[in-house]
Amino acid sequence: MRSMWKGTISFGLVNIPVSMYKATEEHKTHFRSLHVTCQQPIQYRKWCPACQREIGQGEIIRGYEYAQGSFVTLTEEEMDKLPLPTLRTIGILHFTKQDNIDPISF
Repeated sequence: MRSMWKGTISFGLVNIPVSMYKATEEHKTHFRSLHVTCQQPIQYRKWCPACQREIGQGEIIRGYEYAQGSFVTLTEEEMDKLPLPTLRTIGILHFTKQDNIDPISF
């Protein structure tokens, strides 16, 4: 099973690596979208209206629209370098006594 989140728990000078996994699984029925005439699955394509062609995943970057039609673009490398100190860290502020926690929460 793949972890949902990886980071560290830190208190003082001690850092403990942590991985978070889902505790439950959803069991939903998933439907496909079909064309009513031929009952074939519908394709969802990434289409560029300016170039009038289909775009591959390698040609897509992230952008923030700061005004109508004006974007600031960010690469994955730039996103990774953003100074977000709490992105992958959980700080422990204090502990509680075990008697204060309902056993059903374990």
